Amino acid sequence: MLLIAFGLIVCVGCAYRLRRSIAVPLASLLAALQRIAQGDLIVALQVRTRNEMGQLIEGLEQMQGDLERTVRQVTRSSESIAAVTRQITAGNNDLSQRTEEQAASLQQTAASMEQLTATVRQNADNARTVQTLTESAHSGECARLASHERRRRYDDGNRPQLAEDRRDHRRDRRHRFPD
Repeated sequence: MLLIAFGLIVCVGCAYRLRRSIAVPLASLLAALQRIAQGDLIVALQVRTRNEMGQLIEGLEQMQGDLERTVRQVTRSSESIAAVTRQITAGNNDLSQRTEEQAASLQQTAASMEQLTATVRQNADNARTVQTLTESAHSGECARLASHERRRRYDDGNRPQLAEDRRDHRRDRRHRFPD
């Protein structure tokens, strides 16, 4: 019976030791893994043993560190992408504003060109009118001068005849009506 009692004590001691070396670290490990799953990546995993359970905890600790670095890197990359996206958005807004300003400037230029075209067309019409009037006035002046020249030539050519006709007319008058 003593042997049985001693065997029971040894079994209880072994069970306690097994529980302490397997169940307690496993419960601690499960609690830490649940916190990691919830997003707490800085949970400390403590390795107290060098057996298989300790090796498992060390592997999980290394995985946790790698996951934390990956999450940090992804976060930094996301922040960089967000910053670049803001810069691109600002650049697009600036480009859009400059494009709108250029479009407005082009519209003003087009309107100015239309006004200039209308002015040039009106000036050309006015020049044609002036040219027509000038030609008309010139031809009228030429006709007047030609008429005047013809009259002068006629008068010059007939002047002796006219003077003679006047003398004859006076003579006839004298003969008809003596003084």
